[in-house]
Amino acid sequence: MDIRLSKNQTNALKDELEERRYGKDLTSMELAEKANVSLDEVNRFERHLPIDDPASQGRIATALGITPELLDKIAGSEEISTEALSELEECILDSRSTGVTSEKCQRLGLRPVLH
Repeated sequence: MDIRLSKNQTNALKDELEERRYGKDLTSMELAEKANVSLDEVNRFERHLPIDDPASQGRIATALGITPELLDKIAGSEEISTEALSELEECILDSRSTGVTSEKCQRLGLRPVLH
């Protein structure tokens, strides 16, 4: 079954991705700085509004350690299957604890985290 994530689900996943990548939750401003985008672009992502500039979308995705395609799904712009969502959540937890991003997780759109 395919779903669109709610704002709460989006922000919970964003927090998990920040923890995975940076070891802590970031403020919106910190994420904007890491992505080198405006605070408005990050706020648009958090509020389920489209990010009009593909370059900004790519920079936010990179800052979160994911592909732009996965960012669309997390932001609620695209549907994600419930199975893929469960696998993604499992991959985030696994990579946070092991520091390794498996090929399966990379196929979902997680990028390896470089420390």
